[in-house]
Amino acid sequence: MISSSSHMAHTNHVIVAEDDLGLNKLIQKNLRDTGYTVKGTTSGLETIEYTEQYQDCILVLDYSLADMKGNELIETLMSKQIDIPFIMMTANTDLQVVLEMMKLGAFDYIIKDSNLLELLPRTVNKVVDQLETRSKLTASLEEVKEGEKQYRELIELSPDAILVFHDTNILYSNHQGAVLFGETTEKLTGRSMLDFIDLRYKEDFKGLLEKMENDNMETESSFIQESFHRQDEQVRDIEVKATPISFNGQSATLAIIRDVTERRLTEESLQQSLQEIELLSSAVEKLTIGMVITDPNQKDNPIVYANSHFYELTGYSSEELIGQNCRMLQGEGTDPLSVRDIREAITNSEPISTEILNYRKDGSPFWNELQLTPIYNSSGDLMHYIGLQKDISDRKRAEEEIETMAYYDSLTELPNRRLFLDRLNQALNERIRDGQGLAVIMIDLDRFKIVNDSLGHYAGDIILQDLASRLNHHIRKSDTLARLGGDEFILLIPSITSTGDVNTICRHLQDAMFHPFHVEERIFDLSLSIGISTFPEGGANSNTLIKNADIAMYSSKEQGRNRYQWFTSSMDDMVIEKVNIETSIRKCLANDEFILHYQPKINLETGATYGVEALIRMPSYENGLIPPSSFIPLAEETGLIVSIGKWVLDTACKQNKAWQDKGFAPLRISVNISARQFLQEDIVEQVRQTLNDSGLEPKWLELELTESIIMRDLEDTAEKLQQLKKMGITISIDDFGTGFSSLSYLKNSPVDILKIDQSFLKCIDENDDTNEAIVRAIISLGQSLQMNVIAEGVETEGQLRFLKAEQCNSAQGYLFGVPCDAQAFGEFLKSKKQWFEFK
Repeated sequence: MISSSSHMAHTNHVIVAEDDLGLNKLIQKNLRDTGYTVKGTTSGLETIEYTEQYQDCILVLDYSLADMKGNELIETLMSKQIDIPFIMMTANTDLQVVLEMMKLGAFDYIIKDSNLLELLPRTVNKVVDQLETRSKLTASLEEVKEGEKQYRELIELSPDAILVFHDTNILYSNHQGAVLFGETTEKLTGRSMLDFIDLRYKEDFKGLLEKMENDNMETESSFIQESFHRQDEQVRDIEVKATPISFNGQSATLAIIRDVTERRLTEESLQQSLQEIELLSSAVEKLTIGMVITDPNQKDNPIVYANSHFYELTGYSSEELIGQNCRMLQGEGTDPLSVRDIREAITNSEPISTEILNYRKDGSPFWNELQLTPIYNSSGDLMHYIGLQKDISDRKRAEEEIETMAYYDSLTELPNRRLFLDRLNQALNERIRDGQGLAVIMIDLDRFKIVNDSLGHYAGDIILQDLASRLNHHIRKSDTLARLGGDEFILLIPSITSTGDVNTICRHLQDAMFHPFHVEERIFDLSLSIGISTFPEGGANSNTLIKNADIAMYSSKEQGRNRYQWFTSSMDDMVIEKVNIETSIRKCLANDEFILHYQPKINLETGATYGVEALIRMPSYENGLIPPSSFIPLAEETGLIVSIGKWVLDTACKQNKAWQDKGFAPLRISVNISARQFLQEDIVEQVRQTLNDSGLEPKWLELELTESIIMRDLEDTAEKLQQLKKMGITISIDDFGTGFSSLSYLKNSPVDILKIDQSFLKCIDENDDTNEAIVRAIISLGQSLQMNVIAEGVETEGQLRFLKAEQCNSAQGYLFGVPCDAQAFGEFLKSKKQWFEFK
């Protein structure tokens, strides 16, 4: 870790490492105004060069510099023995990044947001104060520590137990004191000595302590030879020299205790050792983990003992193992770094705990949790190594599953966003070094929403899995295909030499869509919209490359889908336009500025206007009224469509009731319901409340839903439609013929009207046999199911004659009336224009 103990207590020099030049200059000015001298750097290399010259400073470090990450810069400084206090700035709120930099020695971190310039001077001041305080404390503590260190070393090196106690409470003990009582120093201090004495002999030990205290009172010191019984039932023979002292302001006794048990128990301990060896041998053989003992004093540190579980674990016999080095368990998958760590520990006669992949005799791998411990004799000579080996293969498999969940998409098994970003950043670092290019390709499945809306997410998941498999077959092994979510995929081409390479790959991706998708006996002919951004032309960092590829992909969609599009700087204008439209939508909702226009619906048998459709318009100071096609898709995308839909429903019902109150003949007003609006659990209650608030009778309201909405969740949809139908509301299917309706469902559904999509009428005047057949079939289907059929988008006399000839019930379109505001439509209702005479 980078510390700052060697720095001067006062420093007024700051290095600002930030690759955003504008922000860098703002930070410099801010710190200069605070009284610091400031140097700005815009790259890691420049920062390193400057800190090599001026180490008596504070570094304000942006985590994501253009040429290296903050952790890389700090590790480079550490490798150069450059000790400099630093503050991390980051726009990334990832806790792992912050923890990593704090582990590397960051004094503080600060988020790059609107408060940066206000907080940074205070943070630098705080670090300067910390450095000054640390310098003073360090100087004072060093003197105290040196004296204390020498004293403690003498005490700890003593072969005798040294204890300080008051009554029976232990106030201090050296290591040998803990050994004497059979405990650790930490467990001993602060406890009563009686806690470590055999319950049967506590009174005897009390007598020993009283004897020491009485002798001290008479002679100021005493010498006693005695025995005591430890809690583990060992009898220890001791020689004690005790003297009264003052310890931490209280009277106490200092006792120097020598354990002389061995002089008495040589023969007994020998016999006990033999018994313990026999017991240990039995226990070792019954261990459920493998144990192996090696002899480092022989050539190649061979195995001299292994327990039975070790043989079971490895599959070798004693004849095959004894005399061999443990490296025989290693194989091609064994990590060389783990092997190096083990060898270094053996070279340095140190214990080690590690995890290593080993191989059994039959070649099957297993993960081994190894604990290797050196064993010394009483003279301090290294005699053996004991290795405990536990099979942790099941745990490692579980860890791999957890890692898969963290870095891979569970549905498609492709890398997820997190792993993709990691690989993209690695590739960017390589391309920055070698000067080559890379490409990021955003892939979106066209019209996927229709599948989800008509068959549900289960069917959509099947298509996404199939698509992932297809795309994987059309990319190279070096490429990374990831799923970002929904129907969005992203592809990294880590190295490119020309745009032709990328074009070829995109064509291969489109080739993957040549065959249609088959789901639940249905066929879906889908396509891809693809956006491309390249390094360095399309961005210098991962976020910019992904954003620009996304912009290019949406440009592909806007240009008709089923194509690929390279990012250009002009595409940023489209993003700005989307932001402006969203802002206008929110403003219109907040200020009640939306406008409804109304278009008449005509009965083709009588020529009478029997209904009206409410059509929303958004006002614009620059462009007049904006049609729904320009803002409704964005409203759907952002979720604002729910609020818009409620406003349209409320406004349309109130207006229809207002016309009735003025004496006009009642008309049924139709309102479009979006998918998001209909999916709300309380949509039925919303409609009921709107009718109650407006006073409009339910029979004068018609709700238009698309096929995809009706087919999305058949059970839930049917229940909602039945409730609306029971209220007396008319239900119609809008844009019929463009979705995936089920005829069996239509037969039993509460739908009243089928609305023929206007796309089928456009070629009627051109004698388009196919479209004529489709329109004719829809009319026949609807009427056979006892439903009325209405055609929208009627603009010519030829279209009208065709519809009347096919006995279509009703129609709407510019031929009968252009949509107009409420006042103009009221004038229309007053006039005779609401009646049409058909030739």
